[in-house]
Amino acid sequence: MRLLIVAGLASSVAMQAVAQQNTPAPAPTPPPTPIKRPSSAFPKIKLGGVKSKAPRPIGSVRGSLLPPPPPPGAGGSHQHSGTPGAVVGGRGDSIRDGQRIGNGPRSGDNNRPDRTENRGEFRDSTGRNTPRDGVSIDGRYDDDRFRLGFHVGSGLSAHHHGRRVHYGYPYGYPYGYGGIGYGYGYGSSWYDGYDATPIRGYRYPDTYVESVPVAPVAPPEPLSTLEKADVALSESRSKDAVKLFQEHLKTTPNDAEATRSLALALLLEKRHKEAVAVMIGVYEKHHGLAAQVIESDNLPRGEAGLRTLVLAVVPYANRTKTASGYLTTAVLLQAQGKTDAALRLLTKAKDAGLDERIASEMEVALKP
Repeated sequence: MRLLIVAGLASSVAMQAVAQQNTPAPAPTPPPTPIKRPSSAFPKIKLGGVKSKAPRPIGSVRGSLLPPPPPPGAGGSHQHSGTPGAVVGGRGDSIRDGQRIGNGPRSGDNNRPDRTENRGEFRDSTGRNTPRDGVSIDGRYDDDRFRLGFHVGSGLSAHHHGRRVHYGYPYGYPYGYGGIGYGYGYGSSWYDGYDATPIRGYRYPDTYVESVPVAPVAPPEPLSTLEKADVALSESRSKDAVKLFQEHLKTTPNDAEATRSLALALLLEKRHKEAVAVMIGVYEKHHGLAAQVIESDNLPRGEAGLRTLVLAVVPYANRTKTASGYLTTAVLLQAQGKTDAALRLLTKAKDAGLDERIASEMEVALKP
């Protein structure tokens, strides 16, 4: 029995070996084809066309007060077939010697200037390109050949010496090949003729004017001694005011108003005897001073400061009963507009021996 089983197994193995020899080997699996990836995020586009001729150089006239022109920027030219070197946006060279710049067709609208173009090759250099969000397409053409440039990620916005180009031509028309449209800028945004391609507008070139440099501003002149004295009196610095008024009167002894202001500063310093003596002395020396009323604006705290002076001199005048004390009180009441009270004090001053001329001048000034 065992011999039969062993013989069967051997026969089975032999049959499998023969079958494997007769079966053809499978074809080898080819390796996977590698995926070609672009070297950059966007495929390169080869552009053809005919380049424009390089313009000839020329110097420019620049004013001293105006900012220098920015780097060459967006520009444009007449859009029709047969004009070589026409530029549709992009960066350009400066306008060169020998090129003729003229006015294009009139816009027909007083709110927009005429288009400026070149009779031949023209590349505007007075603008600059400022990155903005979007897609920009720059291109040029010569007869039936195009040369286009594409930029994805940020667009270009034309500026003219820092200002956006405004008011160009509001018309546009297509120029063959793939439905690409061309138009001129209009308003504060781009006018696109038949697609989303931003085309630059036109405006008159800036005019540079030679100007004289502004002279440097001279420093302010220092205050005079009298001005310093007035400031000190208005700021309640009566001690400084007394010194400054006295210093001023040494060189200008006939300044009647400064002498009267000195009397007021002495009152604030509670030097009553000196104050009333200076007051009556200036009225005796200067005729017509009675008609010049003291202004409270020159005193510390205005009307409140004037009231303080009255309250300071009244007790002294009533105690001493002198013509100088009564006259000083009458002068301060006149400044307050209390003419009746001032006339009563003037009568007391006359009774105390006030000079008749001073009394009559004060009466004329106090009576309506």
